[in-house]
Amino acid sequence: MSEGLEKIIGKIEEKAERDAESVLEDAKKESEEIIAEAEKKAEQEKEKIQEKGMKEAKKQKQRILSNARRDARQKKLEVREEFIDEVFEKTEKRLEDLREDDEYEGILKDLIIDGGITVGGGNIDVLILEGDEKNISSEDKEEIEKEISDETGKDTELNLKTELKDAKGGTIVKRSDGSVSCNNTFSKRLSRKRNSIRPKIAEILFEE
Repeated sequence: MSEGLEKIIGKIEEKAERDAESVLEDAKKESEEIIAEAEKKAEQEKEKIQEKGMKEAKKQKQRILSNARRDARQKKLEVREEFIDEVFEKTEKRLEDLREDDEYEGILKDLIIDGGITVGGGNIDVLILEGDEKNISSEDKEEIEKEISDETGKDTELNLKTELKDAKGGTIVKRSDGSVSCNNTFSKRLSRKRNSIRPKIAEILFEE
């Protein structure tokens, strides 16, 4: 092989080697860029996942706290209602015991008068518990009739009947023709006032 040919071949080999190195360098650079980009995307995805996870965790925490607060409020209301109901039950029991108290005579008279005025006077049936008739003397009856008559402008006559059942005390007053009645038993009076009394009891028992 001539010297000139060897030089040409040598140059070709050198160029091929340089080209190969350049290609390898470019490939390496491109590979590094691809890896870097992939790592960047992976990190971004990781951050997104973490951020999403944190948001979900916060939402879950809020849901748990919200449910816990709701359950606590509900339980508090239930306990409060049970306590208030217990107060009313004890009040009814005290009212029942009131029949044995000296004050009961005056209370019964007031309830009869209130009922008589409510039904408008006239010929009235007064239902009381058996044994309560001893609290209404003839003089008491006349006084009650007069007071009802004065308030209603109608002559009033009371018919005392020991026919009241299932009551702790008090009376049911009604027109003799059955057209109008007024339930002034202790339990009914307490029931009518329950809604207005309840907030006051709650305020006293559960001051916050």
